[in-house]
Amino acid sequence: MKAKITVAESLKEYFETIQRNMNENLDKQLRLMARELVGDEEDPSDGFIAPLMSTKFNPNLYISGQEDEFWQVDFSEGINQIIMIYTGMRLHENYDKPKVWWEFANEWGRLARDYAYYQETQSDHIAKPEGAKHPFAIERGVLASRDKMFEMTINFVENILKEGSGYFFMPK
Repeated sequence: MKAKITVAESLKEYFETIQRNMNENLDKQLRLMARELVGDEEDPSDGFIAPLMSTKFNPNLYISGQEDEFWQVDFSEGINQIIMIYTGMRLHENYDKPKVWWEFANEWGRLARDYAYYQETQSDHIAKPEGAKHPFAIERGVLASRDKMFEMTINFVENILKEGSGYFFMPK
């Protein structure tokens, strides 16, 4: 007994269409997923991460991750990712005399070094761990978003398959 599989040229075209659609829409999809994760700009109650952060000391810390100017999209070979950068260093852009913890201030009372890492990990060579106001907020937010991110990925792939399907795709 023999089995033979022949791939028609049109099937090759279908896969090329899927690849092209994926490449054309991946940046937009990553940005949609990032927005779902971090929340709408300047909204402390939206997304998965912002509600876990303290807004009393430096609201720019949660806002920085929500601003797409602090996002880096990387399309390396085999890995497509978007990185949202959280930073407290923008504090003085919106406030004349903000409260700055002495551990992170210079002699003029301005931030001398970023404390986003400290807030996330409670780790600093000067500040005490108990001073961090929202430890592991980013990690917990990312973990809490896993089901939503998976659902968004599934929907993205299904839409790509449908767009390139022609007559090959068999809906459920």
